[in-house]
Amino acid sequence: MFSLIGPKRYDAPWKDIESQGWIAPAECTEVRVTLTDAERMSYATAEAEERYRMAAAGVPCPPTAPRPARPG
Repeated sequence: MFSLIGPKRYDAPWKDIESQGWIAPAECTEVRVTLTDAERMSYATAEAEERYRMAAAGVPCPPTAPRPARPG
C-alpha cells in the first residue's frame, strides 16, 4: 500500500484488524508499465519523494525544478 487516508490514531498489525473484520482484506496486484528510455531515466534519477509521486500517479510526471540538497 502506498498510503492510508487520515491521521494515524494508533499502531496495530493490519493483518490482525483485517482478520477481525475492521478493514477489508487487501488484494495486491503488481502492474508493470513500459517506459521510454527518457521516462526510465527520469524515474531512476528522481529524488525518493518524486519517485513516490510518479508511482502513485501511475504515469510519469514531468521533471520539476531541482530541489535544494537536504543536510545530512
